[in-house]
Amino acid sequence: IVLFLALLAVTIFLAVTNSDESAASTTLCTTAACISLADEILSTINDSVLPCHDFYHYVCDGWIARNSWELIDDPEYSQFAAVENSMKKNFLDEMFWYENQQLTAPEPVQKARTFFETCSKSTTTKDDLQSSKLMREFISIVNFSDTDGFHKALAWLTQREWNSLFTMGVYYKNDVVVQQNIDFWSAYDKQNNSFCNEVNKTFIPLFIELFDVNETDAVDMKDTVCQLADTLHSIGNYPDDYLDAGTLYANYFNSTDLAGFNSIVPDSSELNLTKIMYLTFESSNITDVYYFGRPDTDYLNALSLTLLDLSLQEVQLYIFANVLWYFLDYEATWTQSQDVSRTDFCYDWTLDQFPFVFGYITGNTMYSEEIRGVVDEMVSSVQYDGISYMIENADWLEDDSRETAVDKADKMGVYTGYPSPIFEADGISTYYQHVPAMDSVSWLANVETMKSWHVNETIKSFTNNVFAEILGEWPIIFSQKSAFRYWLTGTNAFYYPGPDVDGANFFVIPVTITQHPFFVADYPSAVNFGGLGTVTGHEMSHGFDPYGFRYAANGTDVGSILSEDDTTEYYDKIDCYIDQYSGLKVRRNDPISNNGTRTQTENVADNAGLKASYLAWQAYKTKNNEASTTLPGVSLSDEKLFFWSWAYLWCDVNRPNRYDNYTNEHSPHYTRVIGSLQNSQEFQDAFQCEQGDLMYKADKCTLW
Repeated sequence: IVLFLALLAVTIFLAVTNSDESAASTTLCTTAACISLADEILSTINDSVLPCHDFYHYVCDGWIARNSWELIDDPEYSQFAAVENSMKKNFLDEMFWYENQQLTAPEPVQKARTFFETCSKSTTTKDDLQSSKLMREFISIVNFSDTDGFHKALAWLTQREWNSLFTMGVYYKNDVVVQQNIDFWSAYDKQNNSFCNEVNKTFIPLFIELFDVNETDAVDMKDTVCQLADTLHSIGNYPDDYLDAGTLYANYFNSTDLAGFNSIVPDSSELNLTKIMYLTFESSNITDVYYFGRPDTDYLNALSLTLLDLSLQEVQLYIFANVLWYFLDYEATWTQSQDVSRTDFCYDWTLDQFPFVFGYITGNTMYSEEIRGVVDEMVSSVQYDGISYMIENADWLEDDSRETAVDKADKMGVYTGYPSPIFEADGISTYYQHVPAMDSVSWLANVETMKSWHVNETIKSFTNNVFAEILGEWPIIFSQKSAFRYWLTGTNAFYYPGPDVDGANFFVIPVTITQHPFFVADYPSAVNFGGLGTVTGHEMSHGFDPYGFRYAANGTDVGSILSEDDTTEYYDKIDCYIDQYSGLKVRRNDPISNNGTRTQTENVADNAGLKASYLAWQAYKTKNNEASTTLPGVSLSDEKLFFWSWAYLWCDVNRPNRYDNYTNEHSPHYTRVIGSLQNSQEFQDAFQCEQGDLMYKADKCTLW
């Protein structure tokens, strides 16, 4: 601290006494925010690494050293995880520690508090669970003896989000969305077949107790469950890009009327999806069915054939075991015997049950109209002075292609923050008005209450848009519960190209990503454009990546918005990125190379977004007559601060085997930094990189 203050004093002295012309155009920022930022930069930069030799480690080594302990509990930790931890702390502090009675007075907030508190203090035992109304209903409904009972059971499970065979929900009024259960299979993969591991460990004694069988029969039952789980997993069909929300919607989202869906996935006595829809939503008035392309329809058809070869008892046992897996280790996990993970467990449950209460608390404490104003101005600059400007000046485009692409960029819809009703007590009170009172003691009773409420809301939303008021002017796609993690409760941003269902060709920069280190209102513009500005440019650029450029400004899939000749040249430019990123390592000195083909869309968005934000920042400075900014004790020009800010977003720590069998559509963070900056002439000008440096690339890959 003493050293830093001494540096600060010397820096201020030099700034005051230096009267040359360059100093007159530079401002030393000594606000509290800038001093804190300077301290952060000085504590994370590794001066022993030259920026042109490895910019990732130059920027991130201090952050890595400070956060490597996180690997004790998690296989990886990044700036995104740090933001989510910050939001969790803020949410719980506001709910339970800070005495902001006006904020926490609305009834939904009080109910969410009680839900969390009863979860935290729960002393429910496994016997309590087995005798509960929830379990009694479950055991009764899965005790089917014919296919009619099987379909009723699947509808009941679907309403409660316990159907591991597939998911089914309301997309819009009278429209249904059907999908294979990717959450279940993601967990199945990620945790090394944890389902069968837990079945082996836990279910044999449970089967003996519940079904009054001997150990030999219980082992046979366990084998039946595991074999069926393996079979279902083998027919699960999801390409690498299927598990990302952006590419999932861009590449696979499709719809047809019910008759058309039945022609693609015919109903059978073993799996009658039409019947399950009618039972789930208590209505036969179904207009359209949405699904995610061949991956889903192939899976559902394969599921129907798989069920043909199974007995009802085998299916029954699998469903029974699958739901019980949800409540595994009940006394250890759902009571106070695991104090360390208990808070996270109850926090996750509370967010799942009261997501708009989370939005209300977070929006009113970590966001403001002032922040929205700054963000909106920055986003507008990136859109018009960055993306549109780059396309307008792309000399390889024919005039018609240029006009079409610029038109799409200019017409992109923008949603920042949250819908206005989420910020208002009346907004969340209206949405949650029919939630019954929470039990002050029994968390299990509150789980039952919320399950019943969600079932009623699902049925109600099929004929009435229950999200209309809480979403305000935002498109109906934001009502999808699976999308909440991308804009409401998780740290993310995304672009939606089409098809047009209450809107297309738009992107969202939510409250959750408008946080440090992505954005701080009092930071110099270089840092904010290097952070949130590049995220904005990244999302806009997805409208022109190898998937997004298929969609016109109105959300129609036209194959390509460019002319035939320009489309050919476009793919030549994409090939440059594929070759470059395939030649980069996933980590410094790691033998594993990146997959440039799988990660091409994200790499294009990174590169174009970085350049767009830089151009927008330069235009912003000119428009606002803004002087260059320096920070006390930090020997970085504001151009260098811009690139530091961008690279800092990607600091992460992970275990040695993190990239074994890596299938994510995003390049590893190290690769993202190296690849994008190799292609940035602005970066190389700022840091004076030369041939032979890792960060120097003579033949740069560029799109616009």
